Amino acid sequence: QPRRLGAVAAAAAEATDEQDVSGSSSDGPMWRGIVGFVVPTYFLVVTNMVLTALDKAFVGQCSSLQLASLGPSTAIFDCSSYLLTFMNTATLTLLGSEPPENLNKIRSHALAFTTVAGALQGAMLFLAAAPSVRLLGATGTMLPFSVLYLQIRAMGAVVDRLGSISTQFWLANKDGVTPMLATLVAASVNAAGDYLLCPRYGVAGAAVATVVASAVSAVFLVLKLRKSKLWPRPLEWPSFRRDFTPFAAFAGPVFIVLLMKVLLFALMTAAATSLGTTVGAAHQVLVSIFFVCGIAFGQPLSWAAQAYLAGVEDPAERRRITRSLLGVASTFIMLSVATAAVMARCCLGWFTRDPHVIAEAATAAPTIVVFGALYALYLTLEGLAIALQKLRACLLVSLSLALAGGLSLRWLTMGGKLTLAGLWASQAGLLAIAAAAIGAAACTGLVGRSRATAMAVG
Repeated sequence: QPRRLGAVAAAAAEATDEQDVSGSSSDGPMWRGIVGFVVPTYFLVVTNMVLTALDKAFVGQCSSLQLASLGPSTAIFDCSSYLLTFMNTATLTLLGSEPPENLNKIRSHALAFTTVAGALQGAMLFLAAAPSVRLLGATGTMLPFSVLYLQIRAMGAVVDRLGSISTQFWLANKDGVTPMLATLVAASVNAAGDYLLCPRYGVAGAAVATVVASAVSAVFLVLKLRKSKLWPRPLEWPSFRRDFTPFAAFAGPVFIVLLMKVLLFALMTAAATSLGTTVGAAHQVLVSIFFVCGIAFGQPLSWAAQAYLAGVEDPAERRRITRSLLGVASTFIMLSVATAAVMARCCLGWFTRDPHVIAEAATAAPTIVVFGALYALYLTLEGLAIALQKLRACLLVSLSLALAGGLSLRWLTMGGKLTLAGLWASQAGLLAIAAAAIGAAACTGLVGRSRATAMAVG
């Protein structure tokens, strides 16, 4: 458990080389603890990603047109859902840093805010489905399939958000196994639904299967939370002025950080879709690989940074956690590279039977390997920065990355140089610069808080 300032005031004041040596002797247990957290949460994330990937795989076996139509609709739903995970980040950090007597209130308020947000998300996506997918390039014969898929997914937005926030309750308790089991159940339900419904109903069957799977996962998590006494009892309904304002003060910058990521990926999807059905479908194949090998490897490392570092004031403890986390991250990033390389070389046929789509995806395969590894590194360093309260730096880097990414895609398009491989390669280069910048911010956060603690103790 993290050691708090005050209990270790003398040790913090005497943070010498001897302390670092003695701290390193306990890096082993910390390293194992982080691995024990990251491994199940990886399977949690990757299984959750499989819900959309399964839709694409089954739909791709039926029709390349319907597979391409999933690009705009899945991008809008997944990006809007991802945007709302700023509540997850705030909840995880608050549960890790607040005293036990406040945890019931935090869980209650998180449930209330998330339910309202999910209802608004569902209503807006359902009503604005057609203009939304048009903005990302769905036109002509693609349009009705994109609209139908998005509207069905929108009807399940509330249960999707409920399952997502319930997962944070488990992660704050440093338990990644229970959410992993929930997503395994959901993936099984989703695969069975796709197998039964997609051959006859296409994108509509895939959307129904995913909504049902999300509902099953949410019910599983809630029942487990109630049994483990982690479900809030009694539910404490929040006051907007008194409770939401402090929550938003922390979550607001995180929201903008996520918004910039959503914007960048939306621009990438729109650029790929503008190149035609074949390129649009190939882009969706690469996105599926990126989800499994980039986000799924990076997000658990980001969560681990927030779960283990939030609220830790002792400089030696922070250094010990950071060393262990970066050691685990280096191993996971190498696994990300290996997994992406294997999928890009051997598994493209899982997502489509169209040889033209497979050939197009293969031309950009090397760039997706590099992009996925860089994104996993970026998420790890960003999690460190968030845990160390370097929100302004996270905001600045995210704004710069989105702006530079949009300008680079615009330049490639106007110059007639835009290709699928060029699209991913250009963003990989910018992401490398962003990872270096956010890493520097995290380092300054570690040094700055160590000095502040030493001065306070002195």
